[in-house]
Amino acid sequence: MDEQRFIALWKRAGSSSGESKALRLCRAIVDHYGEPHRRYHTGDHIRHCLRQVDLIPADYQHLAAVELAIWFHDVIYRIGDPENERNSAEWFARHARGDLPDSLVDRVYGMIIATEHRELPASTDIAYVVDIDLSSFGLPFDEFIKDSRLVRAESTHLTDEQFFEGQRKFLRTLLARERIFVSEVFNKLYESQARRNIQSTLENIGALQAGG
Repeated sequence: MDEQRFIALWKRAGSSSGESKALRLCRAIVDHYGEPHRRYHTGDHIRHCLRQVDLIPADYQHLAAVELAIWFHDVIYRIGDPENERNSAEWFARHARGDLPDSLVDRVYGMIIATEHRELPASTDIAYVVDIDLSSFGLPFDEFIKDSRLVRAESTHLTDEQFFEGQRKFLRTLLARERIFVSEVFNKLYESQARRNIQSTLENIGALQAGG
């Protein structure tokens, strides 16, 4: 991942320390996303998400907070742990508190927690982060299925029956929403394709479960 991009972001966010801390932190982040048990929650996912960040209007006032949340939102990922998002938020806060402004740390913490996807976004900031995290649902179907298989490969704690039942529930929850993507930017880009992808997956989940 782009070290210079992270260093520039950390400075822009109001860091009171030197560049060396940002570089060390970036390398620690990269190490986490490179852990061998990961298949989907890797550096590739973060690079994809950062490309989505670049689609947000450049004058958006909380753009730095959105990008920080993206860098950190999956930094802690232990297979089967329901607290991964909260642990990621805590990891961010430990490294940011005392260096970045407290108000920013609190904002980013909440944005990371929101990637649990348990409820609809309550603010524009959160909408951007949640939409970006879900943006792979709006990719062309072959890419969407490739990502789905990576998620399955990563979920080694679940049987096929458990995994696909959980997938059904989550996909149905998304499909039942008035909007999967709350922000205008990502709704226009991905809503239609995401709904087609989800509907097709639900109709063919038996074949996917069999590896077809």
